[in-house]
Amino acid sequence: MKESKYLYDYPVYYETAFSFRDIPQEVEFFDECIRQYSRIPVRKVLELGAGTAPHVEEWARRKIEYVGIDMNENMLDYSRRKAEKLSISATLLRADMRSFSLDGPVDFAYIMLGSLYAKTTENINSHLNSVADALNPGGLYLLDWCINFQWGTHPTRTSHGVSRKGG
Repeated sequence: MKESKYLYDYPVYYETAFSFRDIPQEVEFFDECIRQYSRIPVRKVLELGAGTAPHVEEWARRKIEYVGIDMNENMLDYSRRKAEKLSISATLLRADMRSFSLDGPVDFAYIMLGSLYAKTTENINSHLNSVADALNPGGLYLLDWCINFQWGTHPTRTSHGVSRKGG
């Protein structure tokens, strides 16, 4: 592997950095959303920006088929090894979440940790169309942290609402 300055290129370190997460509780939250808002039973899920596939084991425990997509081959290799070590059948694909297609539909799709990176309205529209095409009718899409258009820029509260720092 070529040296990189990005944490996302080092799956073991990335997984360690995010080890504070309570994955069973996250999947329980997904289940609650599914119970309340999905119009169909969920048998197959799609994790966009899957990274180290943190939810794959919990979905398998619940007998739910897992599909994960990511652009980073290091993450995908790591996740494939993890699934194999756990004897879990999972589909892990290299794909761009802004424009992708799957071989078959899923019932629930989700993206975590603000991982939806899009620079244009066209990117967002393409992403949403790809997700819509991937979901079975009545399926559910959950976005966590939604969209951050400018990394490192956080809104600040003013007496008139929200404004960007420095202006």
